[in-house]
Amino acid sequence: MAISNVSKQRISRSPWKILIGIVVGSAIAILGFLVGRSSHQVVYQQVDQGTIAHYIIGDDTDYLQMDGSPTLYTLHKSDFRPTFSVNALGNGNISLVYQPENTSDIDITSNAGTHLTGKAYAVIEITVFDNGQQQVYATSTYSQHPNGYYADNGLLGNIILGFGLVIAILAIIFPDRIVTMLTYTIAGAGVLIVLALVYVGVSIPLNGDSIKSALADDLVTFGGAAIIGAAIGLIIGIVQAIRGREFDLS
Repeated sequence: MAISNVSKQRISRSPWKILIGIVVGSAIAILGFLVGRSSHQVVYQQVDQGTIAHYIIGDDTDYLQMDGSPTLYTLHKSDFRPTFSVNALGNGNISLVYQPENTSDIDITSNAGTHLTGKAYAVIEITVFDNGQQQVYATSTYSQHPNGYYADNGLLGNIILGFGLVIAILAIIFPDRIVTMLTYTIAGAGVLIVLALVYVGVSIPLNGDSIKSALADDLVTFGGAAIIGAAIGLIIGIVQAIRGREFDLS
């Protein structure tokens, strides 16, 4: 029986599809292993009682610098209980606790011309000393774990590792369908990342500087967009793979 040209092309491409599936699956499995190994003890750092040198008010995030120190800090006001505002600072005599691994790059200028730029640490507890009294404001993270906590990523890592191994194994048996599934997954993540770029106000057409700035300021937004997009693409890809369809946007 003669084999059509289309069949020949598909047969000749199969080894490459198998290789792609194995490589991607193995990469996902390695990522899962690394995620699991990233479990660690979270330790806080404390800044002793001192005076605020600079304080810039933002919408939900405020920025501060202590007198005599170059270190910068951010305060996400809505995270604190009781309700926190600049009026609660009194004469600016405070102590604070921050989480060293929770940082962001800031570049902010106040109406008065104060300019704060560089890496800033997220404050999770602040104590205000005023007229012989003290008031503590804390985030839920600090309230629940005042002495730090263990970040256990083992379960998530094992899930990712297992998913990667399944992809690698199935790529040997169903290379065409696995490649279809992976293509939709990548496309879904890409589409939502582009939409996230537009959402945060990146200039159109896209350029390297605006994308770099957006990623620095809204990393959580893009991470969430990538995960949601990949999940949607994965679901569509699984459906299309089961139906025996290749990637097609038409």
